[in-house]
Amino acid sequence: MEDGKVGHVDVSDAAYAGGVNTLPKQSRLRFVPRSEEVKRTILTGWPVAKEEGYMLGDIKVMRTGWLLLRSRKFEIS
Repeated sequence: MEDGKVGHVDVSDAAYAGGVNTLPKQSRLRFVPRSEEVKRTILTGWPVAKEEGYMLGDIKVMRTGWLLLRSRKFEIS
């Protein structure tokens, strides 16, 4: 959102910094829940996800940054 107007998110290759570890470039975003129900889900689910981890596809992501996949641990560095 710029000057109070909704914009778009650039997901092209230009939106990412070059290098071996590709990360999105910094941008100004504001996430607005579509309903009060979605807002409640986010606000109640986030503390649980931080404490217990969450699923990213078939991969369990823990607060410590470890991924648990098929009983093997991989550290994200």
